[in-house]
Amino acid sequence: DRAGPERVSLAEVVTLLRAGEGKSSPRLITIPAIGGALRAYEAGTNLPDADAMIGGSSFREFIER
Repeated sequence: DRAGPERVSLAEVVTLLRAGEGKSSPRLITIPAIGGALRAYEAGTNLPDADAMIGGSSFREFIER
């Protein structure tokens, strides 16, 4: 596996993408994770394990290209 150098929440992704488009941050609400897939994401199972190569540009650097 290969992963970026930082952990970014979905709310941060949306905020960064909108800022890159010159738009204001949206008003975000948080709701409970419903269903197995969303609970798995909430638990961080989609994140790299200890054997992953961490590196490259940050998400912010990636969208600023």
